[in-house]
Amino acid sequence: MDVAFADLDFPALDAAEFEALVLWVPPEERPLRGLAGLCDWRLCGTLSRILSEGWYSAGPGEVLLVPSGGRLAARRLFAFGLGEPAGRQGQIERLLPRALSALSRARVESAAFAVPWPGLDLSTSLSLWARSAPGGPARQLLLGPAEAIGRWLAENRGRVAGLAAG
Repeated sequence: MDVAFADLDFPALDAAEFEALVLWVPPEERPLRGLAGLCDWRLCGTLSRILSEGWYSAGPGEVLLVPSGGRLAARRLFAFGLGEPAGRQGQIERLLPRALSALSRARVESAAFAVPWPGLDLSTSLSLWARSAPGGPARQLLLGPAEAIGRWLAENRGRVAGLAAG
């Protein structure tokens, strides 16, 4: 598994040559922030419209697939609903393997994720990712505080099977 990391910003998003972006969408977060917010901006509010019109509520385990229409380097966005803030770590622990399985079923070979995840700190988010990452795409990009992600990956190299960080 090849893992890269970069800061979560428009230049990194534009340079990321990955098939899919994985968004964790809390139902209480409006306007959208983080990776979902950046994607929504580039998609001219498409995600916000889908949410406000009730086509997608970001309920626990609810999944939304959105084509980027060429407005993002990634062709597809997979939005996974988180449900209520209480018990967020447990929710993500259960949903992450399902999300990676969904990517696998969609034959996604490269995907980008933003960390930390809603309601969790960076170390907890990366620890959860490390347990499930080998079941995901062969190429994964972690978007967030790049320096801190790089340090965590270097310190925890043995926790991720087959990790080739770059």
